Amino acid sequence: MARRRSMVVGAVVVALTAGGVAAWAVVGDREPAAALLEPRVEPLDVVAPVPTYALGTPRGLLVRAGGRERVLPEAVDARWLPGGGLVVVEEDRRRLRLLDPRTGEPEAGAPIGDADLPGRSAARVNLLARYDQPTVLRSWSPAFDAVEEVALPGTDDPVAVDDPDVVRGYFGVAATVGDTTLVLWHDGSETYEDGARGVARIRDGEVDTVLLDEPLVALHLSVDGASLLGLRQVRGEPCGGCVVEQEVVEIDPVDGTLHTYGHPEEYDDSWRVDAMDRVGDRVAVRYVRAGDGRVPRERNLLGTYVYAAGDWSLLPGSDEATTWWQDGGRVVARPAREPRWGADGFRFSWIGDGDDRERPIEGELITTYGRVGSRLGSVAGQLLPPA
Repeated sequence: MARRRSMVVGAVVVALTAGGVAAWAVVGDREPAAALLEPRVEPLDVVAPVPTYALGTPRGLLVRAGGRERVLPEAVDARWLPGGGLVVVEEDRRRLRLLDPRTGEPEAGAPIGDADLPGRSAARVNLLARYDQPTVLRSWSPAFDAVEEVALPGTDDPVAVDDPDVVRGYFGVAATVGDTTLVLWHDGSETYEDGARGVARIRDGEVDTVLLDEPLVALHLSVDGASLLGLRQVRGEPCGGCVVEQEVVEIDPVDGTLHTYGHPEEYDDSWRVDAMDRVGDRVAVRYVRAGDGRVPRERNLLGTYVYAAGDWSLLPGSDEATTWWQDGGRVVARPAREPRWGADGFRFSWIGDGDDRERPIEGELITTYGRVGSRLGSVAGQLLPPA
């Protein structure tokens, strides 16, 4: 696909449409907890050879796809794509590589520059260069064909006229559902924190704003790329370190509305979200308790709670181990009895369908090696068994 560059310009942030300019507005009201949002796009095929994982070791990133296993000495990070493709980050953190883990052959690549590393990727692999002025979003297809490069709009906050330090900051991940990409933003500076916030919605190089001043703090794309979940702060101004009540929402990429699913009845303000996913007509959220620095994070697992038919319930056994479900089995991480220095505190194993035997797996999700850095692993799979 041919690469194109789009620039959204102007002193004000507006909705750019084929028919002209529309006013900045919140699209729709939040809905009460009820039936799940109907998916707007077809889910992507997440089936891959099993077991499928990439874990850090002192030798390099250990990648397993079905019966093939290999070590990538230069890889320091990884992102799994639906169907089993793997995006790896090289040791100098300056380039992404698309890899077929079954052959070990690199298929394509893209420079990272000063951009953030991509989050979970499905329909597209997105790099958000949020320190550029203006912020630039660069997107590739799962085959690493360049799709588009979009310069995102700056602030229209009147305070910025007198205070040039007030800027529009884009944060978190750029998540794509179908042909729509959404990114969180906030206007502010070191001395001005009360600026507007919203979600930039990008389609075909055009940008508009939805969910203006909704206190969203994170976006989570489902593994199959069909749903965009998020966290909404229930009260107060959003902040990174605040321990306050949060609720689970889903964003409709078509009309920009929020569907609110609330949180489990047992929830309290100390609960933090470790991961989110949607599998068919179920939403899954893995919760951990906010740590105080004295208890290792892996000991704070609260479990995976499932929202379906308007109710929340705990997935049995999910408060004892972290699980990634694959089509044919699951990867399980249990707290290690005696964690080693430089390891993430878990021991990993593979359990095939119809077999309760746990087969040990080498490696960790986070492995520190010497004084020079760490390797970050990634496990393919969903938060719930395949539907």
